[in-house]
Amino acid sequence: MNFQRRVKTERLRLGLTQDQLARELGLTNTCVSRYERGVAMPSLATLQKLARVFKTTIDELCGSTKAA
Repeated sequence: MNFQRRVKTERLRLGLTQDQLARELGLTNTCVSRYERGVAMPSLATLQKLARVFKTTIDELCGSTKAA
């Protein structure tokens, strides 16, 4: 699974809207939408926040390892 699909899948798994996830990350919902569409990639700091929110690792988010 690629990064953009993983972000959307994890967001939906937690029952969050793009706006809710954006607020949790300190971003706009446009940023989250761009990540999910593969138009943009987050900074390392945002990747760390995403991993924390999704209770996973950056490697799993980026597809370097198989998600459990």
